[in-house]
Amino acid sequence: MRSLLLSLLYLFIIINCIAQSSTSLSKKEIIKKALEDEITRCYNELNHAKAGKPFFIQFYIQDATKLTAMATLGAIQGSEIVPAMDWSSRLMMGDYQFNDENFQNSFEYGSAYSPSIDLPIDADYWGFRRAIWLSLENIFNSASANYVEKKNFFAENPPTEPLLADYTPLKSYNLTLTDTVPNLLLHDAEEYVRSLSNVFKLYPSVTNSSVSIEFTKGTIFLCSTEGVRVELPFSIGNLEVAGQITSTSGEKFGIGGSIYFKNPTALPSLEQVSKSIASSYQQINNLKDAEDLQEKYIGPVLFFGEPLANILNNILFSGEEALIAERKPTENTPSYRKNTQIKKRLISNKFGKRILPSEYSVILKPHLQTYMNKQLVGYTPVDAEGVVPPKELVLIEQGVLKAVLSSRVPTENVPSSNGHNRFLISNGGLSKNLAPSNVFITSTQPKDYTRLKQELIDEAKRQNLEFAIICKSIDTTLYNGNLAYYKVSLTDGSESLIKPLNIDQEAITANRLKGCMNKTFVCNLISGQYNYSFGPSECSLIIPLAMVVDNVTLIPEEQGFDKPFIYEE
Repeated sequence: MRSLLLSLLYLFIIINCIAQSSTSLSKKEIIKKALEDEITRCYNELNHAKAGKPFFIQFYIQDATKLTAMATLGAIQGSEIVPAMDWSSRLMMGDYQFNDENFQNSFEYGSAYSPSIDLPIDADYWGFRRAIWLSLENIFNSASANYVEKKNFFAENPPTEPLLADYTPLKSYNLTLTDTVPNLLLHDAEEYVRSLSNVFKLYPSVTNSSVSIEFTKGTIFLCSTEGVRVELPFSIGNLEVAGQITSTSGEKFGIGGSIYFKNPTALPSLEQVSKSIASSYQQINNLKDAEDLQEKYIGPVLFFGEPLANILNNILFSGEEALIAERKPTENTPSYRKNTQIKKRLISNKFGKRILPSEYSVILKPHLQTYMNKQLVGYTPVDAEGVVPPKELVLIEQGVLKAVLSSRVPTENVPSSNGHNRFLISNGGLSKNLAPSNVFITSTQPKDYTRLKQELIDEAKRQNLEFAIICKSIDTTLYNGNLAYYKVSLTDGSESLIKPLNIDQEAITANRLKGCMNKTFVCNLISGQYNYSFGPSECSLIIPLAMVVDNVTLIPEEQGFDKPFIYEE
C-alpha cells in the first residue's frame, strides 16, 4: 500500500511539474512538445501479440482559425471567427517493404484515420496528448489486425512475382517556414462583403444576391518517428459573389463567381467586382436577342481563359488517365482471388509515349508563390508526407509522358514520391490528397489571335461544318463566372452571340488539343472536381490564353446530356 501511495505521489509531482512548465510555453511550443512526447510513448509502448510493434507513426496537428462573413444588399447576414483545430495520424505495422497498408480485407475494422475526440482549443498539453492517444489505440488495433490478415493472405496465396514495397523511407530533417500572410480582421471582412453586396442595389432585377468570404489561416505541425519535423504556415480563402436574373422569357441565369486566394491582399477591389457584375449583367441582357442552337454541336471550339483552364485540368488530372500514380490494394475477396489479371490504370502503360500533341509540355513548379503579379494557390513547399517537392517536375515533355504525381506508396512505374500528396483544407478540416501544385502548360508553336482564329475556321471547314464556336469568360476577375458563346462564320469570320451551352467535359480527350495563343493566362482553381477517386484540391494553372480544341460536344442547356460522344482514333 505504501509503495502504491508513493507511486501516485511521484506521478502527481511529475504531472504538476509538466503542467507548471507548460504554462510558460507558447501554444506552438506546447503542441510540438505534446507531439514529441506522445509519438515517443506510442512508439515505445505499443506492442501487439501477433503483429509486434509499429515501425512508423506520423502525427499532424492543425492550429488555425476560420473566418466567415456574408452580406446581402449592404446588410451583414452573419460573421464569425472560430477555431479550426484538427489532427490526423498514420500508423503502420511491419516494415517499409511489407506492412498493413495496400491491402483490403473482406471485413472492416473501422477507419484508421479519423480522430475520435476533438482537440482542445486552448494550449492544453494533456488535452492534445489525450486526443491523440484515445484515437491511436483504435488505429493501432485496426492496423495490427490488418497486418496479420495480410500476412496470412500471402501465405495462402503466394505472389507470382516480387511484391512492390509498401512504403518508401524518408531521411530525418527539420523544416520551419515563416508565416508572411497577414490576418484578415473580422471588421475588415464585414466591411468588404457589405460594400460588394451593395453593388447589387444597382440591379433591381437581380434576386437572391449575396457576397460571402471564408478565410482559414494557421499552422500545420508534422511529427514522425523518422525524425521529420515540419512547421508549415498555411492560408486559404474563397470569395463568393452570387445572384440570379430571370429574363423576360422566364430563363434563369446566374451572375457572379468566386476567387480562391491565399493572401487577403489578392482580393479584388470594389471597382473590379463592380465591373465584373456589370459585364455579366449586360451580357445576360444581350442574350434576349441571341440565337438559340437547336441541335448539339460537335466540332472545334476556340476556348479562352477559365473554360480552357477547366478543360486542361480535367484532361490532365481527372478520370482513368489522370497523371496520378495509384496503387490498387490487394483485396482478400473471392472475386479478387479468382482474377489473376489485376486491372491497371491506363496511364501506367504510357510512360515514354506521346499523350499530348508534340508542341505541348507540362511542368510543375510547386515552390512558386506568385507569377505575373498573381498569387498562386498551388504553392507547395512540402507535402503531407513530409516530402519536399523538386523545384521543377516535368510531367510531359513535347507531348511525351515523363512522370505522374506520386506519394510515398510505390507503384509499378513510380518507385518514389515527388512531393505532391498535398495537404487539403476543406471546411476548416485537415486531410491529404494527390493533387497538382502550380501547373505550367507551354507550347513551342504559339500563334497570334488572327492565326489561331483562322485555324479554328479551317478545321471547321475541313469537317464540313456550317460554323465554328468561340467560348470565353465574360470577365476574368471572378472564377466560375458566366461564359459567353459566339457562333463564327466560316465565310468572313464574323461572330454572333448565341445562348449558353453545356460543355461535355468527359468527352474531351487529350489528343484533340490543337493550336494555342501566344499570350499567358493564370488561373487559381479547384483541381479534381470531376475526379471522384482523388478528390478536390486547390491548384494554379499557367496556360496559353486561348486554344483550339477539336471534337468538343456542346449541348443546348434545355436538352441536357446524353451518353458522352468519345472519338476514337
